Amino acid sequence: MEEIPDLNIFMMCSSLNKDALTHLPKGYYVRSMREDELAIWASMPFDDEATAK
Repeated sequence: MEEIPDLNIFMMCSSLNKDALTHLPKGYYVRSMREDELAIWASMPFDDEATAK
């Protein structure tokens, strides 16, 4: 399996759950993370300090 560099922040699933697919309600949208938001995501809680690093 290919390693992903530690600097990447992403979410993934190993298989698609088609029951989870739906249209977003009016007023909701999806966008990419902005560079100025990186610190917010990096500060998200982890189970332990080793995982956070």
